[in-house]
Amino acid sequence: MLKKLYILIVFFVVCNFLIFGSDNQWEEIDFILFLPNSSTQFENAEQSNSKLDNIAQNLLSRSLAPGQIHIYGYAAEVRNDIDPVELSRDRGLLIINELQKRGVSNDLFTVPQAHGSVDLWGSNFGEEGRRLNRRVVILLENVIPPPTVEEIVLVEAVEKESGSKFPWWLLFLLPLIAILFFLFRKKSSKEDTKEPIITSIPAKAKLAPPVPIINMNLDEEIRLCAYYHSLERGDWNKDSEQDWHIAVQKISAIHKAAGHSVYFEDCFWWASKKSDS
Repeated sequence: MLKKLYILIVFFVVCNFLIFGSDNQWEEIDFILFLPNSSTQFENAEQSNSKLDNIAQNLLSRSLAPGQIHIYGYAAEVRNDIDPVELSRDRGLLIINELQKRGVSNDLFTVPQAHGSVDLWGSNFGEEGRRLNRRVVILLENVIPPPTVEEIVLVEAVEKESGSKFPWWLLFLLPLIAILFFLFRKKSSKEDTKEPIITSIPAKAKLAPPVPIINMNLDEEIRLCAYYHSLERGDWNKDSEQDWHIAVQKISAIHKAAGHSVYFEDCFWWASKKSDS
């Protein structure tokens, strides 16, 4: 009976790791949109307040640990006198304040992260392309919950009955076993999908398979580089076009050094390289 109970506990832990351990570290709860150049007015006040009510109910229904709720603020890329980083931070602070009004404890939040005009969702061309960039995203960091009282009582009862403690050191092997399992499954999957080798064709008649070409869009890297360059210069609006050209040169040089071919096409900068696989 005791041996079966040990096996059951280990099986439960392994299943919990396989089900939840491979999930993303972050869970996106929802996002709120703001009016242009504002950190106090929502794009749609009625809809946003309803969203905040639902978000607060969702968070209050969970057993959350301190610092588990993360708030990310963003701003559209617009040439004006407003600092996009400060604007995105103020938007994040407003969302935290609104959720606190709805009963969410202050210690559950981390300091809001201000991303400014980076990681744009919209195209940023025209009002429709900029509206999604004026947002605040509410995220949860997935953490391993502490053992419940029932689980602690069960383990203590097993230890008392057996006269020895449960070999908890075995649990340290579980992550390694899981990693080896996924690596083996991935390798087996690749081997199963390999095309059979055709040996009936004469060697001279064999043709080299086409080499796939990998294309990468560089605009986000260039935009981020230009943004940081403007921060070092201390002025976001002045010489922003020059910042962009400098960023293009820097990012292009990095990808060319890595053997990529850099070119401009369809209003975007691209890097391409023949795959080695």
